Amino acid sequence: MQRNNAVPVVILVLLGCFAVWCLSSIIGRRFSAGNAYPPYSSLRSDPLGSRVLFESLDRLDGTQALRNYRSLDKLEGGPGQTLMLLRLTPEVFASREFNGKDVQAFAARGGRVVITLDGQVGNWKEMENRVDKRRDENAERREREQREERRKEREKKREREQAAKKDAPAQPADKKGEDQRKLEELKEQMAWLLKSRSLKEVLGLTVDRQNFVMTAKGAIELEKSPQLPLKDGELPAWYSRTSLKFEEIPEKKPALDDKAEDKGEDKAEAGNKDEEKDEKPVSTSDRWTALAAANGSIMIAEQRIGQGSVVVATDSYFASNEALLKERAPQFLAWLVGPSREVIFDEFHLGTVETPGIMTLARRLHLQGLFIGGLVLFGLFIWQSSSSLVPAEDVASKEAESVVSGHGATAGLISLLRRGIPRGQLLTRCFEVWEKSARQTGAAASRVAAAEQVMTPVKGIKLPVRQVAGVYRQICEAVHTGPRRKQGGA
Repeated sequence: MQRNNAVPVVILVLLGCFAVWCLSSIIGRRFSAGNAYPPYSSLRSDPLGSRVLFESLDRLDGTQALRNYRSLDKLEGGPGQTLMLLRLTPEVFASREFNGKDVQAFAARGGRVVITLDGQVGNWKEMENRVDKRRDENAERREREQREERRKEREKKREREQAAKKDAPAQPADKKGEDQRKLEELKEQMAWLLKSRSLKEVLGLTVDRQNFVMTAKGAIELEKSPQLPLKDGELPAWYSRTSLKFEEIPEKKPALDDKAEDKGEDKAEAGNKDEEKDEKPVSTSDRWTALAAANGSIMIAEQRIGQGSVVVATDSYFASNEALLKERAPQFLAWLVGPSREVIFDEFHLGTVETPGIMTLARRLHLQGLFIGGLVLFGLFIWQSSSSLVPAEDVASKEAESVVSGHGATAGLISLLRRGIPRGQLLTRCFEVWEKSARQTGAAASRVAAAEQVMTPVKGIKLPVRQVAGVYRQICEAVHTGPRRKQGGA
């Protein structure tokens, strides 16, 4: 009886589905709380996240909340869009790794950029970061000294080359002017290459970071400026002493060509020395509007760039889930977001990066049904391989009909001889077959001759059954005993 393998396969599939469900449940609980994401991420639902603000804005009529997992240069920006950069550390604010030109371009196209800083320093991790930063600064200082030595050597080499050119014949004036113009263009391009692209340079703003000391009252009370369209009681609780400063920074020339970034560093240093002589310190206080202060230090400031604006706040607590539960400031958040239809929470600067792949493309094109259909088809293939999809027949009755009773090999040979050879010719036919096989195998000629002597008188005669048996015994005796007698006689 054929064994049905469908039941073990079904059990195996069910166990696999149960294991997948358990794994997804564990991972889902891990990511639902948001502990795997950095603080102030819109994917985090604990007190340190900003998921409540994200979902609250997404539920408003006419407002859509989005998340950005790619570099900011991928965002075009435009009127009706707000970009939220939450918990941007002062180190990142002044670092060239974060391209401030992207923020400036987003605001220039009509978008609104909200930057909240992380101004608290009170744990060992921050202290370790400071030590690492000082170590990096020392390494950069040593590298600058080495570059300065190499630059001096190049200058000496250049002076020797110029001295050698004085002895050479003078070049035409037009060619000299063209070479001088190319040299000046190269210097300008190299100066643009060395120009800092950090938010500090682009926005003309300096972050003065200080440790926060908890007072008896708790939060710091902000002083609102007339330019801020809010009431005094509508400002949020402030838990940061980090402040903003509008300092004089050297004015840089605009970029000539972005392809200049592909030039070498050594040429850039040579052009930057002459460029620094033409830089003049320019104050950026006229670009910014101080909106709120505390103890004479600016805490919130806004700058108009093109058709949009950039708002910088030195604290991020008011955007957290804990603040929206305990100390919410809805009027301030509404003003901060502005009249935008789309609010984009940037996750890229927090370290959450999207890696495009097949599953990402499938989610964008809504191909989940095709994926599920493929799984179902694969399951049907396994089922069909183990058990036919056609209804099974009555195997027991079919096997009973096909069973034929029989005997052993000897009984089958006897039955075959009875049906094919008459009784009278049975001995003759058997002798003929034996005679052929004996000659082919090279049996003793004496045995064949002895058998022929016994068989010759009865050839062609239809013998009774009893006589056939007697003749057969005589042939056996002649074959087996004939050669022994001859050997004994010899």
